[in-house]
Amino acid sequence: MILYIIIFFSTAISIYFSVVFIISLWRGCSKSEAASIIHRFVKGTQPYHLCEDPSFISEAWDSIRVIIGDKSYSDLEELSKTIQLLFSGYASGLPYVAFTVIVDDENVKTRLESVLCSLAEKYLTIHNIYPHVLADWKEHDILHYPVLMIRYSENDDQSKLIERIVRLNNSVISSRHQSLTDDDEGDISE
Repeated sequence: MILYIIIFFSTAISIYFSVVFIISLWRGCSKSEAASIIHRFVKGTQPYHLCEDPSFISEAWDSIRVIIGDKSYSDLEELSKTIQLLFSGYASGLPYVAFTVIVDDENVKTRLESVLCSLAEKYLTIHNIYPHVLADWKEHDILHYPVLMIRYSENDDQSKLIERIVRLNNSVISSRHQSLTDDDEGDISE
């Protein structure tokens, strides 16, 4: 009887690690991420998406209303009856949520970006997800209004991707600053 139990458990463990290996190959992810996919499947839980969190969406639109003003916000409400203003999906391998806004002033855009990114990071932290985000400004295809796209991560591989993008952006900025400093030194010696 004990022999059958040992054989059963060793077979079950072998099957589990085989499935983890197959999922890691199929999805192109790490073994730990494949194991978490299996755990989410067994538990019946889905990954957290910002666009599906009513608290985040409500707080984001409230922040947008405060920043852009009631008149622009009421125009957005009117437009939302006929045209989609909130988008979600995947871009460059990362999930995103995007808000269409009526803004002409760059200072207001900067403020919106700061507030909404901080809000997204807050909700990601609450759900124990890597709290860093990437923000990009796009243009609405139909309205030609600015759209703030906030990309974030759902898993370890996407977190590493965001870290690489941030490091790359930082190195580009540093090299640009370094070349300006080198040019300035050359001017001084002449």
